[in-house]
Amino acid sequence: MAFPTAIIIDDEPGLAELFSDLLELQRLKIVGIGHTGIDAIRLVKAKNPNIIFLDITMPKMDGIEALKEIRKIDQEIKIVMVTANKYVDEEKLLQLGATALIFKPFKMEQILEVLENIERSMIPMGSK
Repeated sequence: MAFPTAIIIDDEPGLAELFSDLLELQRLKIVGIGHTGIDAIRLVKAKNPNIIFLDITMPKMDGIEALKEIRKIDQEIKIVMVTANKYVDEEKLLQLGATALIFKPFKMEQILEVLENIERSMIPMGSK
């Protein structure tokens, strides 16, 4: 299987770049970085990634609205929501179609666990 492709959406450009570098170390191919929910939708349409890392709190269109719109476009894409808000309603995010939730500041173990779970879910049945 080819390396999964991903986009990163976060309104803090420096954090998005850092997150991109961390994910590339895990053999993800980063095909786009954006800073608003509008960017997320545009990049999903243009790049057709396997995974999107989507910040929740952003200007113009937040991550929850972007999540809803992306699910109208693609039911299969893995969407990892990212937030510093420890009080976010994880159950609601999952009901809206989020695949996983990662909290800022990032812990590498948390990222690796999410990526392992996503990788397992992307392996076709009957493959080893």
